[in-house]
Amino acid sequence: MKNSKYSKVKIVFELFTRYFKYNICFAVLSLLTLAVAYSSPMINAVIIDNGINKGSVKVLICGVMAYLAINFINELMLYAKTMVNLKYQYIVERDIKNEVIKYYVNTFRADLNSTSGGELETLIKSDVNKFINLISRNIQDILISFLRMIISLFFLIKLQTTLGLIVIAIQFVIVYVKKAFNDKLAENSTNIRKSYITVMERINEIIYNIKDLSLVKADKYLVSRYNDAYYESYRQDKKSTRISQNIFSIVNILRLFMDCTILVLGGFFVINGEMSLGILISFISYASMLSSPLSEILDIPSQYSNDKKSIDCVFDILVLMKNKKNMNCYMKDIKSKKHVEKISIDNVAFEYENGNCIFDGASAIFAKNKINYIVGRSGVGKSTLVKLILGKIVAKSGEILFDDISIKDIIDNNEIPQYISWVPQEPVLFRDTIRNNLLLGSDVSEDRLISACEECSILEDINNLPDGFDTMLGDFGDNLSVGQKHRLGLVRALLQENPIIIIDEGTAGLDYQTEQMIKDNIQKFCKDKIAIIITHSEDFIVDGSTVYEIKDKKIEEKVAVKFP
Repeated sequence: MKNSKYSKVKIVFELFTRYFKYNICFAVLSLLTLAVAYSSPMINAVIIDNGINKGSVKVLICGVMAYLAINFINELMLYAKTMVNLKYQYIVERDIKNEVIKYYVNTFRADLNSTSGGELETLIKSDVNKFINLISRNIQDILISFLRMIISLFFLIKLQTTLGLIVIAIQFVIVYVKKAFNDKLAENSTNIRKSYITVMERINEIIYNIKDLSLVKADKYLVSRYNDAYYESYRQDKKSTRISQNIFSIVNILRLFMDCTILVLGGFFVINGEMSLGILISFISYASMLSSPLSEILDIPSQYSNDKKSIDCVFDILVLMKNKKNMNCYMKDIKSKKHVEKISIDNVAFEYENGNCIFDGASAIFAKNKINYIVGRSGVGKSTLVKLILGKIVAKSGEILFDDISIKDIIDNNEIPQYISWVPQEPVLFRDTIRNNLLLGSDVSEDRLISACEECSILEDINNLPDGFDTMLGDFGDNLSVGQKHRLGLVRALLQENPIIIIDEGTAGLDYQTEQMIKDNIQKFCKDKIAIIITHSEDFIVDGSTVYEIKDKKIEEKVAVKFP
């Protein structure tokens, strides 16, 4: 998505105003530091011309003491500025990364695919940092750099006009050289980011499958894929580094020429009495001070060119999130609706990108206070139907309604989690305690927690663990059985108390006895809810429930509870 320059300027301005107190504090400290730094060369000139050359011990000692004092003050202010900037960087980075995560979690779930992990990891680990370094930090730095440049120009012209104009001319040549290379850096930035994403994808492939790689004899293959991706990343970085190094070398040669010019012409001026030695030394200091802010200003377009793709990706997300917030102001308040009587699937059609058509004119109604079972052979579309109801994918045509509200409006308002408690085939578990995995930060009483665990036949298993609810789970809950993980997912769904509960393969990994225990309780914890359960187990279906079979791209209500 392409954003206008106006949108980007608005985002930059909003970032500046959002963290206004940090920017003001940083600016005040920077101005004080500037005042100290730019007074030092003139103090040096006084020490040399009026102290050393004229043999005045008093001027020499007082000048040196003043020089030490202002530099000590300068160090204190630099320390304060560094600490303020550290806090500022932390807050900005945290907030922008939160926006990126919200974008992926809430706004575009339907766009997530197998490559999104590498994309998201690249955004979090690389793109956001590049964005902050260029945009947020340089909002402050660019203003200070302009001020430093103007002050340096003033002193250069004031101290020796002819020599000052020569220095300015050489600096403009440096500006032109840097600008000439920026387009080449911009061209390569897309390739650099693309190769970095591929490296992240290859690393994730290895990490997520690390336990089984050798068993399926895929270790050498995946390592080879990673090496190929890493080499391509190196090749793109090498190309960019070569361009940057060319800029660096040419600029250094020009600066060396400038230094030699100052020494030769300045030396003539000193010999001819047109300039004192102290003033020449001060002039050299101010010439150096001009190079620094000018380089910082010139590095901004160079850095933007080098990281253009990464920075634009973050800009796109921030603009989209801002537009989403603005749009929500005009939408009806869906969140206030805490009950749903029915879910209507109305003439829905859906096919995957590979052309595999799953639904064509499918319709069904899932009513409240009923357990709605979805059955059908493997691959027929049971999980696809759940994904459509969850808003993870979007129907090609037709409507999905929660009472009279279109699921599109609910997705746009990021309200799916307010409606649905979902138990996937592989429950999402974290390296944390069982209690924290179940509560996820919500305020639930101990009695309610224990009751939910009892209803899902997991309480005894938890109590048998050494630390009970405070037992730490391994990565992805690896220290639990498949059945235990699934029952924890059921408990979590119960505790959320949403009007809709969807269970994907509710009997996965359960033995017959546990399956029947959950079956006996399922009517109780699905009371006053719309319950949708995908199952392959005929024994798990509760008498009096509604059973739908997905067949021939339709959703058909079954009369008898028999599997095909």
